[in-house]
Amino acid sequence: MLEFRKIFRLLTLWSIYIFQSCGEPTLDFIQNNELYLVINGFISPNKTVDGIYISRALAIEEEFSQFEIYIKDAKVEIQELDSDGSIIARQILVSRENVHVDTLEIKTVWEDEFGNPVLDENGKEVLVDKTIFDTTVRWEYYDPTNSFQVKHNTSYKLDVEYDGVKAWSTTTVPDSGFKLLGTVQGKNEFVYGIENPILAWESSENHKTNGYYTITIRPKEYNKSNFIYNNIFSAFEDTTKLSEEEWVDFADFMRGQSYTVEFDDGSVINHQLIWFKFWFYTNYEIVVHACDKNYYDHALMLTIGNQEPDGNFAEGLNHVEGKGFGVFAGVVSDTLELRITNYENNL
Repeated sequence: MLEFRKIFRLLTLWSIYIFQSCGEPTLDFIQNNELYLVINGFISPNKTVDGIYISRALAIEEEFSQFEIYIKDAKVEIQELDSDGSIIARQILVSRENVHVDTLEIKTVWEDEFGNPVLDENGKEVLVDKTIFDTTVRWEYYDPTNSFQVKHNTSYKLDVEYDGVKAWSTTTVPDSGFKLLGTVQGKNEFVYGIENPILAWESSENHKTNGYYTITIRPKEYNKSNFIYNNIFSAFEDTTKLSEEEWVDFADFMRGQSYTVEFDDGSVINHQLIWFKFWFYTNYEIVVHACDKNYYDHALMLTIGNQEPDGNFAEGLNHVEGKGFGVFAGVVSDTLELRITNYENNL
């Protein structure tokens, strides 16, 4: 389970990349510790530039630690481009340490000083609350002047160089006008399995005919007490039977669900959320991202994978040029909150 967790996280950063294919490869294999750069960065309008991560790619069988894959002293520059591709403005980005701590509340077996489980008067193991802390340390590149402001409907190029290896990518930030309008039903609380929430949002001008979106669904609280055991897709046993590590991995995966949607026409979009993305009775943060093709393809690959029906793997969708992989994308986001309740509590 821990190996799955490690691989899942690195996939989101493109630090593990699979290259096998039955067709002609468009990407090289990583061999003999050859250096390839991995870009992971998103920019949004009316904001400065930060949260750009540079790491090195790894062969699928290569051992690693998070302290080894992130690069802190790369040369990173962002450029604002004119319609003809010429540079209007440029800014050197510098690195700083970014420490992120995830917490997860779990129930675990109370043990005595000798490591033996403590039993109650009925001979059952006594469970106690425990907080799991998961710390991630990365080097984040940002604009130290806080003056390079990202604009709507504008193209940007990210140039990266490290140890003689170069990689770059270009993105166009979506136009203004995108916003969430709420739910079609006009409410923010829904009973699980009864009535699917239907989101409504207004498209920006350049998304009316080429609308790429990703949707992220995040529960505000996630623990064994509010887990949906009788999910409409499958019934689960009591998760208290899972080991501590198994529950952490399981909750890590279920607590944040993302997927892609594409609409070719329409000023106002209606989109029904599916119950498969909801695994806890709680409040949810629903984030809709109007994005460019870079982000859409990146999210699509992470959603459906790149394994073909014959079992072989195709090259992942990649918009980074030079000796690199990953994603550099322009995103416009909006958020609303929904509450999902238990049917039995509404009787």
